[in-house]
Amino acid sequence: MTKIDSDFIWKLVIAGPGGVGKSCILHRYIHNEFIDDMKMTIGCQFHTQLLERQDLRINLVLWDFSGQERFQFIFDDYVRGTSGAFIMFDLSRPNTLMNLDKWLNLLYKSGKKDVPIVLVGGKVDLLDHDQLVKLNNQANQVVKENNLMAYIPTSSKTGFNVNETIMYMVDLLINQNVRT
Repeated sequence: MTKIDSDFIWKLVIAGPGGVGKSCILHRYIHNEFIDDMKMTIGCQFHTQLLERQDLRINLVLWDFSGQERFQFIFDDYVRGTSGAFIMFDLSRPNTLMNLDKWLNLLYKSGKKDVPIVLVGGKVDLLDHDQLVKLNNQANQVVKENNLMAYIPTSSKTGFNVNETIMYMVDLLINQNVRT
Protein backbone atom coordinates (compact mmCIF):
# COMPACT_ATOMS: atom_id res chain seq x y z
CA MET A 1 0.00 0.00 0.00
CA THR A 2 1.36 3.39 -0.93
CA LYS A 3 0.32 6.87 0.00
CA ILE A 4 -1.69 7.08 -3.23
CA ASP A 5 -3.61 3.94 -2.28
CA SER A 6 -4.78 5.46 1.01
CA ASP A 7 -8.35 6.47 1.71
CA PHE A 8 -7.03 9.02 4.21
CA ILE A 9 -3.73 10.65 5.09
CA TRP A 10 -3.76 12.08 8.59
CA LYS A 11 -1.10 14.07 10.37
CA LEU A 12 -1.04 13.43 14.12
CA VAL A 13 1.08 15.49 16.51
CA ILE A 14 2.34 14.35 19.89
CA ALA A 15 3.42 17.17 22.20
CA GLY A 16 4.23 17.72 25.85
CA PRO A 17 7.10 18.48 28.20
CA GLY A 18 10.53 16.93 27.67
CA GLY A 19 11.13 13.48 29.08
CA VAL A 20 7.47 12.41 29.38
CA GLY A 21 7.82 9.53 26.90
CA LYS A 22 6.57 10.91 23.57
CA SER A 23 9.29 9.27 21.47
CA CYS A 24 9.02 6.04 23.47
CA ILE A 25 5.29 5.71 22.88
CA LEU A 26 5.71 6.24 19.13
CA HIS A 27 8.62 3.79 19.02
CA ARG A 28 6.53 1.20 20.88
CA TYR A 29 3.63 1.72 18.47
CA ILE A 30 5.72 1.53 15.30
CA HIS A 31 8.29 -1.12 16.29
CA ASN A 32 6.54 -2.85 19.22
CA GLU A 33 9.63 -2.54 21.39
CA PHE A 34 10.81 -0.44 24.31
CA ILE A 35 14.09 1.44 24.38
CA ASP A 36 15.13 2.22 27.92
CA ASP A 37 17.62 4.95 27.02
CA MET A 38 15.75 6.86 24.30
CA LYS A 39 17.63 9.96 23.20
CA MET A 40 16.09 13.42 23.40
CA THR A 41 14.25 14.53 20.27
CA ILE A 42 15.95 17.49 18.64
CA GLY A 43 13.32 19.78 17.13
CA CYS A 44 10.86 17.41 15.52
CA GLN A 45 10.83 13.92 14.03
CA PHE A 46 8.15 12.24 12.00
CA HIS A 47 7.21 8.66 11.24
CA THR A 48 4.72 7.17 8.83
CA GLN A 49 2.52 4.19 9.48
CA LEU A 50 0.19 2.51 7.03
CA LEU A 51 -2.78 0.65 8.48
CA GLU A 52 -6.20 -0.70 7.71
CA ARG A 53 -9.06 0.15 10.02
CA GLN A 54 -12.80 -0.22 9.48
CA ASP A 55 -12.15 -1.35 5.89
CA LEU A 56 -10.22 1.87 5.15
CA ARG A 57 -6.60 2.30 4.19
CA ILE A 58 -5.01 5.02 6.31
CA ASN A 59 -1.61 6.63 6.12
CA LEU A 60 -0.66 8.14 9.48
CA VAL A 61 2.08 10.74 9.62
CA LEU A 62 3.11 10.90 13.28
CA TRP A 63 4.97 14.05 14.33
CA ASP A 64 7.03 13.81 17.52
CA PHE A 65 7.63 17.33 18.78
CA SER A 66 10.47 18.04 21.21
CA GLY A 67 9.28 19.24 24.59
CA GLN A 68 12.38 21.33 25.15
CA GLU A 69 11.67 25.05 25.50
CA ARG A 70 14.35 26.00 22.98
CA PHE A 71 12.51 24.21 20.14
CA GLN A 72 9.03 25.62 20.71
CA PHE A 73 9.48 28.40 18.20
CA ILE A 74 9.10 25.83 15.38
CA PHE A 75 5.87 24.36 16.75
CA ASP A 76 3.59 26.61 14.68
CA ASP A 77 5.12 25.42 11.42
CA TYR A 78 4.94 21.76 12.38
CA VAL A 79 1.30 21.67 13.47
CA ARG A 80 -0.05 23.08 10.22
CA GLY A 81 -2.36 20.53 8.64
CA THR A 82 -2.75 18.51 11.83
CA SER A 83 -5.74 16.16 11.93
CA GLY A 84 -5.41 15.21 15.60
CA ALA A 85 -3.13 15.75 18.58
CA PHE A 86 -1.93 13.92 21.65
CA ILE A 87 -0.72 15.91 24.62
CA MET A 88 1.36 13.73 26.87
CA PHE A 89 2.43 13.99 30.49
CA ASP A 90 4.43 11.73 32.79
CA LEU A 91 2.32 10.02 35.44
CA SER A 92 5.43 9.58 37.61
CA ARG A 93 5.96 13.37 37.52
CA PRO A 94 2.50 14.85 38.24
CA ASN A 95 3.79 18.42 37.74
CA THR A 96 3.97 17.66 33.98
CA LEU A 97 0.16 17.52 33.96
CA MET A 98 0.07 21.15 35.11
CA ASN A 99 1.77 22.34 31.88
CA LEU A 100 -1.19 21.34 29.74
CA ASP A 101 -2.36 24.92 29.16
CA LYS A 102 0.96 25.79 27.58
CA TRP A 103 0.65 22.96 25.03
CA LEU A 104 -3.01 23.69 24.30
CA ASN A 105 -2.16 27.35 23.74
CA LEU A 106 0.60 26.38 21.29
CA LEU A 107 -1.88 24.25 19.36
CA TYR A 108 -4.62 26.90 19.45
CA LYS A 109 -2.21 29.69 18.50
CA SER A 110 -1.51 27.72 15.35
CA GLY A 111 -5.19 27.73 14.46
CA LYS A 112 -5.88 24.18 15.62
CA LYS A 113 -8.92 24.68 17.84
CA ASP A 114 -11.09 22.13 16.05
CA VAL A 115 -8.83 19.07 16.04
CA PRO A 116 -9.49 16.24 18.46
CA ILE A 117 -7.00 16.22 21.33
CA VAL A 118 -6.36 13.22 23.55
CA LEU A 119 -4.52 13.53 26.86
CA VAL A 120 -2.00 10.71 27.29
CA GLY A 121 -0.44 9.76 30.61
CA GLY A 122 2.83 7.89 30.20
CA LYS A 123 4.77 5.56 32.50
CA VAL A 124 1.75 4.05 34.22
CA ASP A 125 3.96 1.08 35.11
CA LEU A 126 5.83 3.26 37.63
CA LEU A 127 2.77 3.93 39.83
CA ASP A 128 1.03 1.97 42.52
CA HIS A 129 -2.76 1.63 42.51
CA ASP A 130 -3.49 4.54 44.88
CA GLN A 131 -1.23 6.94 42.98
CA LEU A 132 -2.84 5.91 39.70
CA VAL A 133 -6.38 6.43 40.97
CA LYS A 134 -5.51 9.93 42.21
CA LEU A 135 -3.76 10.95 38.98
CA ASN A 136 -6.44 9.42 36.77
CA ASN A 137 -9.01 11.56 38.57
CA GLN A 138 -6.89 14.69 38.08
CA ALA A 139 -6.31 13.89 34.40
CA ASN A 140 -10.01 13.26 33.78
CA GLN A 141 -10.77 16.63 35.39
CA VAL A 142 -8.28 18.32 33.04
CA VAL A 143 -9.98 16.61 30.08
CA LYS A 144 -13.37 17.88 31.21
CA GLU A 145 -12.17 21.45 31.91
CA ASN A 146 -10.43 21.72 28.53
CA ASN A 147 -13.02 19.91 26.42
CA LEU A 148 -10.54 17.25 25.29
CA MET A 149 -11.67 13.99 23.73
CA ALA A 150 -10.31 11.56 26.33
CA TYR A 151 -7.57 10.67 28.77
CA ILE A 152 -5.68 7.41 28.30
CA PRO A 153 -2.97 6.10 30.69
CA THR A 154 -0.19 4.21 28.89
CA SER A 155 3.11 2.42 29.35
CA SER A 156 5.64 2.29 26.56
CA LYS A 157 7.64 -0.20 28.63
CA THR A 158 4.86 -2.79 28.85
CA GLY A 159 2.88 -1.66 25.79
CA PHE A 160 -0.21 -1.00 27.93
CA ASN A 161 -2.77 1.05 25.94
CA VAL A 162 -0.22 2.21 23.34
CA ASN A 163 -1.95 0.77 20.26
CA GLU A 164 -5.34 1.51 21.79
CA THR A 165 -4.42 5.19 22.12
CA ILE A 166 -3.50 5.52 18.45
CA MET A 167 -6.55 3.51 17.35
CA TYR A 168 -8.81 5.68 19.51
CA MET A 169 -7.65 8.73 17.56
CA VAL A 170 -7.94 6.90 14.23
CA ASP A 171 -11.52 5.89 15.06
CA LEU A 172 -12.36 9.48 16.04
CA LEU A 173 -11.03 10.71 12.71
CA ILE A 174 -12.84 8.00 10.77
CA ASN A 175 -16.09 9.00 12.46
CA GLN A 176 -15.46 12.67 11.63
CA ASN A 177 -14.60 11.98 8.00
CA VAL A 178 -16.88 9.13 6.97
CA ARG A 179 -20.61 9.75 6.99
CA THR A 180 -22.65 6.55 7.13
